[in-house]
Amino acid sequence: MAKKIKIYLTYQKKELWWSSDKDNWGIVSAKSPQSVLGKNSQITWMAYDTSIDDITVDLDNDEIIDTPLIGDKKEKTGKVKSNASKGARTKYTINVIPAGETAVISVDPDLKYCDPECPPG
Repeated sequence: MAKKIKIYLTYQKKELWWSSDKDNWGIVSAKSPQSVLGKNSQITWMAYDTSIDDITVDLDNDEIIDTPLIGDKKEKTGKVKSNASKGARTKYTINVIPAGETAVISVDPDLKYCDPECPPG
């Protein structure tokens, strides 16, 4: 079964925050969230609330995720490529425009591909 990962985003206290369950939140940084994807997985980055007007996600390469990403201004989804190489890694940049602002906030966490699943760590 394909694994579907959702990363909810909100902009609060001048920081970009993320959650996978809408209850536990962390600040988006260079290593957080680090997403590990497997065969047939898909990942969605989406605005959790009205604090974000626009989201774009720029991948450093197309080794793991098919491009272009699909979605609208507040949600972007990518699917793992059928020919992704085990252990492939890439950086990606999440760009958001907070509600009522024009400046773009950009942060660049990691993506990693494992098949079968990666061991913890």
